[in-house]
Amino acid sequence: IYMIGPVITTILAFFILKEKITLTQVIIVIVGLIGAIVISKHNSNVFNYAIIFPFLAATCFAFFTIFTKFLNTSDSNQTTLLFTAVSGSVLSLPFIFFYWETPNFYQLALMFCLGSLATIGHFFFIEALKVINASFAAPFVYLTVLLAAFWGYFIYDEIPDDNTILGAFLIILAGIIITRIKTK
Repeated sequence: IYMIGPVITTILAFFILKEKITLTQVIIVIVGLIGAIVISKHNSNVFNYAIIFPFLAATCFAFFTIFTKFLNTSDSNQTTLLFTAVSGSVLSLPFIFFYWETPNFYQLALMFCLGSLATIGHFFFIEALKVINASFAAPFVYLTVLLAAFWGYFIYDEIPDDNTILGAFLIILAGIIITRIKTK
């Protein structure tokens, strides 16, 4: 469900940022979405009231992308990154009262590494949105599924099945096509 994010981003980029969206871009986003669905082994048992949470996460990421692109015209990367961090912290703060567990040293180290890598990643994402359209950046979210399969193989010895290979092929194909469009 979260993989609907690039579709939402593309739609919002068209309406809010007034980006020109080509039919080819729409097809690429849909091909990437199909690839992500194939990898996730979609079945009807997944659908219940809880699907609203990944949908809301996808919508929040789409708005994050749109607002970041919008703010790139007036604010620095550091300012945008600070607002992202502060708003994310404030929005997640209420959940601390229900789910807090005191972390041990290993968990603190992992959280520090995750926070550092996420900060670096967001900084580069913000920088990238200075030179590319939000609708162009959106399909690259599908790479997270490929990375999950990659790390699943190397860390957990999970052998990619036929669905993963087919879905990865579709995602990579969409990425190659959109990259070639951008270079032209």
